[in-house]
Parts: sequence; structure tokens; C-alpha cells
Amino acid sequence: MTNQPGSRPRYRILLIEDSEDDAELIGFSLRDAPFEAALVRVETEEEFLARLDEEPAQVILCDYHLPRFAMERALRIVREERALDVPFIVVSRLIGEDAAVEAMRQGADDYLLKGRLGRLHLAIEAAMERVSLRRERGAAASALRRADLLNRSLLDSLAMQVALLDEAGCILAANRAWDEACKLRRGAPSALGTNFLELIDSQAAEVGSLAVDVRRGIQAVIERREPSFAIEYPAPGERSRWFALRAVPLADAERGGVVSIEDITPRMLSHLALHDANRRLRELSRRILAVQEEERRAIALELHDDFGQSLAALKMALFRLRERATAADAPQVAECIGITEDVLERIRGLAYSLRPPQLEQFGLESALVELARQQAALSGIAIDCRVRLGAARLPVAVESACFRIAQEAINNATKHAGGKRIAVDLEAGDRLLQLVVRDDGAGVDMDEARPARGASLGLAGMAERAELAGGRLKVRSRKGLGTRVSAVFPLDAAASPVAAVQEEEA
Repeated sequence: MTNQPGSRPRYRILLIEDSEDDAELIGFSLRDAPFEAALVRVETEEEFLARLDEEPAQVILCDYHLPRFAMERALRIVREERALDVPFIVVSRLIGEDAAVEAMRQGADDYLLKGRLGRLHLAIEAAMERVSLRRERGAAASALRRADLLNRSLLDSLAMQVALLDEAGCILAANRAWDEACKLRRGAPSALGTNFLELIDSQAAEVGSLAVDVRRGIQAVIERREPSFAIEYPAPGERSRWFALRAVPLADAERGGVVSIEDITPRMLSHLALHDANRRLRELSRRILAVQEEERRAIALELHDDFGQSLAALKMALFRLRERATAADAPQVAECIGITEDVLERIRGLAYSLRPPQLEQFGLESALVELARQQAALSGIAIDCRVRLGAARLPVAVESACFRIAQEAINNATKHAGGKRIAVDLEAGDRLLQLVVRDDGAGVDMDEARPARGASLGLAGMAERAELAGGRLKVRSRKGLGTRVSAVFPLDAAASPVAAVQEEEA
């Protein structure tokens, strides 16, 4: 068919007719048709085949009674041998109803008596419309098949198991991975038609509350009460394999869902290995800090008991020597006494910084107050210390971490902040202990101060001490607005430290 703008459509019509007169009548009947008919007449099978080879016909008209070419043979060539989807209309002077029905059964689109050629163009147009509809349906069906094949190929290429569930939880479709898993679990060749929710219920005795949670989550997605559901769980009866199940609504449906199950064993094993390594690292860090604190205590005792006492004895000897010294030797003896007193004071300060005796004997409050007093005396900066603790002593790890964090924060403030005032606040609540050290100094750019970017290890050390004691450290600072160091520790040993901190912050 060829179409020009503003012109009638042109159909190539192949007419199988042994009578030239009847052919002329047929051509005449199509003269006023809404299309242009390019009519070509043939009588024999050879001519028919030759014309089909030269140029495909768009419409085939065939007489039912032919002396040298049977209509049945022409129809078989068109429908079976050539598989042509073109209108095939039987036109005859006489044709019985049974013969017409048989022709239609064999593939004819219509039949028409030659005495009623006035409706031939209508029959041709109707047949062309039916062919067009068939071709459109065929193209749509082909597109659907290609889309289904593509979707099936995509689903089957996935390593995870995927299944589509209807509103009752029955499996409408599943990919190859799902079917293979069904074969391994239940020996069934396919999971289609299985009610997945009932299958979960049947495993409740084996997996307990997990089955209840999974069924409830999938049911909520199917009924559109939840947008999605996801859970990770170990394989029933073993801990060496882990799976992740996810459910999302089935698209273009009021109810239904898509369930995917993925084997996440490698990821979970890596996660567990990393968690175990971190646990061992934290335990090692705790031991290192404990050994460090013990070494500090030993060195402090050594400085105080040995060197301190020796210097005190030396000072007393120098005092006795000064009483017997001559006028010429008195200045030198006085100078030695001054040096001895200065060294003795430094040793006492060093011993205190290594391990303050108040921390062990009287607790954290006394140690912090003394630390603030000494640092204020050395730096000339006012340090306010407010402590609100209960009567009970805190855990040793928490006391040690709090003191070291406060010590480091005060040292940083006195050495680098350039401020005029430092405030130390320590308060114990029902579940949490909070330490805050603030200064009004110059402040710092926190991006530049992060340990990952090569900054001081002081912040990293304070953060590590807090974490190893079960707490968490936060440092807030802005240039020109001072610095705030806060540490929070859980006091409820039965509670999760992280959960307690998060609950307090919320």
C-alpha cells in the first residue's frame, strides 16, 4: 500500500480468476472504492507463485470454482507454505454455507457472492482492518514476550532469590535462584503456587520469633501498611551462613509484594571478623592503659618515696651545713638549698601528674580540685572547678579516664588557647557521668585538628580513653569562640554504654 498526502490509499490486489468478464466486473465494482485498486489477475498456480515472488500482494481475491487451480490449494500456499498475513477473500457465483464455513476454517477472511460485488470494497477494508489489528496484537504480544524474556533473563541472572507474591502470599513467579533453593530445601521442582507466608509459619517452631517478625513484616508490605521490610538473619540451625530478606510492594497492584533473599555470608563473616578484631584491639588498648597507669603509679611512688626522700634528706643536711658554714661559704650553701627545694618541688609535681595520690585515696573529686589548683598556680589562668558526685566511688576505669581527659584538656587550654578563664564541670546523674572542660580562648578549626589529617594526637588519646571506659568524647571549637571538651560515661553497668549515651543525648 502506498499513500501520498491528500490521495487515496493504493492496494495491490492479486485476483485468482479464470473469467476475464468476471475480472472486469470485480475491477468495475472497485472503481468508486475509497482506495485505489491495482488489480492483477492470474489463473494457474504457476502464475500465482510467480506474482507472489515478484511483489507481495496486500489483498488476495480468489474464485471458489477454478478448473485449473483449487481455492484450497491457493489458501494453503498463502497460510501454510508462505505464512502470509494478508486478507484472503473468496469471491464466487455459487458457494454453499458449508463450503464457506470450511473456507473460513482454513484461513479465509471473508466470502462474497459475485452477485453482491457492491460490498466488495467494504469486505476488503474490513479484512485490511482485521489484518492490521492482528499485526498490532502480534507486535504487542511479541514486545511482551521480549519484555518478559528480558525480565526473566535479568531475574535469572541475579544471584539473590526473587519471588512475586499475590495478596494471599502465594508465589506468582520466581527466578532460577529461588527455584534452585526450593529444590535444595524441599525437593520440589518449583515453588510456584506455594503460599510463602504459610511456609514461614511452618518454620516457627524451628526459628522462633524470627518467623513471626518476618511474616508480620511481609504481610504489612503486601497490605501496603509499610513501604518496605528488611531483616538479616542466620540460617536456621547454623550460624555459619547469613541471609538478608527484603520485601517491597508489587508494582501496578493494589496488593502483593516482591521478596528477595540474598546470601550475605561473606559480608557478615567479614563484619564479624572486623568486630572481633576491634574487640581484641579494645581489650589490648585497655590492658596497655592499665599497664601505663600502673607504670605511672610505680614511677610516681619511686619519685616520691626514693628521690623525694633523698632530696629531703639532702635539704636537711644543707640546713645543718649552713649553721656551720663560714661567711664566705654561706651564699653557696643557700644557693644549694634553693636548688634542692626547686628540684624537690618539681619532683613532687611530676609525681602528682603521673599519678595523683588523691585519685587513689580520696577519689576523682579531690584529684580534679587539686589539679585545677596546681594548673591555676602554674599558668596564672583562673580555673573554676565544680564537682557534683554522689557518695559512692566511681569505677576505677571511669575515674582514671575522667582525670586524664581533664588533665589533657586543661593542659591544651593553658598552653595553646590563650584565654583568661577555664571551667571544669563534673556531674553524676542517675545513669550518666558528664565531664565538661571549657575555655574562652582562641579556639581551633576542627577540620584541621582531626587526627586523620595529621593533627595532635591529644584529641585521639582523649577519645580513645573515653571509649575504652565505655563513654564517648566530643570536642566543639570555633576560632575566636573558645573550646568545649565533653565526655559522657554510663554509670549503669547493665546497660549498653552506647545506648545510654544516645538516650541521654536524645
